[in-house]
Amino acid sequence: MARARQLKSQLPPLDTGPVPLIGLRTWARKALLDIIDSRRGRKAVIVDPSLTPALTCLDASLPDLLAEHGVARMLYLDDARGIRDMVSGAASGSSTDSSGQAAVRSVVFLVRPSVACAQLVAEAVRGARSAGGGGAGGGRPSPGPHGPALEISLFFAPRRTITCDRVLEEEGVVGDIAVVGELPLEVVALEDDVISLELAGGGFKECVVAGDSGPLFAAARAVMRLQAMFGLIPRLTGKGPAAAAVRDMVVRMRHENPGLLAPVAGAPPRIARAILLDREVDLVTPMMTQ
Repeated sequence: MARARQLKSQLPPLDTGPVPLIGLRTWARKALLDIIDSRRGRKAVIVDPSLTPALTCLDASLPDLLAEHGVARMLYLDDARGIRDMVSGAASGSSTDSSGQAAVRSVVFLVRPSVACAQLVAEAVRGARSAGGGGAGGGRPSPGPHGPALEISLFFAPRRTITCDRVLEEEGVVGDIAVVGELPLEVVALEDDVISLELAGGGFKECVVAGDSGPLFAAARAVMRLQAMFGLIPRLTGKGPAAAAVRDMVVRMRHENPGLLAPVAGAPPRIARAILLDREVDLVTPMMTQ
């Protein structure tokens, strides 16, 4: 996170490309801050490390920005010791934890919708419960021996999945989590003319090897987000079965979520055509440097 502060001046303006992608950054940053502001008191944010590149594209000085909104600590999901120290501080009711860091009363998890992440969250929640800082049933914080308990919230980026919900149920921690929601980080603007889904692993292996359609669904949601900001895309064309699947998903989403596109209905489209390319159709181009 310290490196992010050094990159602040290097963030692209995102307002000189074919369409002003600055709106994507502004919208995603607002979605993140709305989540943080929805939790009261001194907060800790625990982040899946694979989300860090996407989050630092929202604001290069992310720790400073979150500190302005009540975030006292930021930890990575795989920092078991740091999370344990934080939980012990909350359970003791002291102003600091065993590592000397400021104690918190609310914890927000921002993670990928993977089984591994859900299991790590469950492990942390059980640790909070055994230390006396976990919630009572139904996500309501129960007081620890020396003060109020931790209020735990969990947000999956970019979407919540049934698989992760099932993991939380099997681990027996659903009742200890006050809120389970989504951080809809469907698409991230990297440059004035480059956007990315920022999927962990890229998504190609999941689609081709594992037969997982999740990355295709994420791509369809990204197209819908672009349409919500820049108007309906009149022509959606593509090559390859995966491209066809994404196009069909987008068409279905248009019919199922007409309210999403209501603000731009009737407005002239900023994007005249979107071309979807199945990576299996052309495996060589990504290897070329020029």
